[in-house]
Amino acid sequence: MMKKLMIVLCTILITAVSAGCNSDANTAADKGAETQAASAQLTAGMMAPAIDLTDTEGKTISLASLYQDKPVYVNFWATWCPPCVKEMPAVNAMHDKYGDKINFAAVSVDEQFADAKTFMTDRQLSVPLYTGDLQQLFQAYQINGIPVSLLIDKGGKIIFYQVGMMNEQQLEAFLQKAL
Repeated sequence: MMKKLMIVLCTILITAVSAGCNSDANTAADKGAETQAASAQLTAGMMAPAIDLTDTEGKTISLASLYQDKPVYVNFWATWCPPCVKEMPAVNAMHDKYGDKINFAAVSVDEQFADAKTFMTDRQLSVPLYTGDLQQLFQAYQINGIPVSLLIDKGGKIIFYQVGMMNEQQLEAFLQKAL
């Protein structure tokens, strides 16, 4: 009798745990779908969200001021992000190559902007560095992971939005969309 009771209790326990796991899996899938839906909302052809940025001197500028005269390439990154760090020399090389045709903005999402400034100085990188209100940046540009790159045309419309690291050749092809 005791053996039958243990089998029944184990069966009930396994069923309950399985139901809980499936429920958690469904919840994770639902959250994943919500994340995909949110990131799908920011697409080519949409107007770039208005945000203010702060440069290395502490001066506040609007992102819109960067695309008044030419397209802008924006890269959201951080010093603690290995793919971001690996990508930054390519971003700098493209800035050196196309800076006369495209404005560049490396927007640090580091909690301490000084970390990003030190990183750029130590590596002698010339791409313009900015930061901003991190909560506003993450929300406005639907940042769920970094690096995030986007191109904005002179009219303020998003040309292209990409999550993930690019090598120099990929980044050059990405920038060609604005030229």
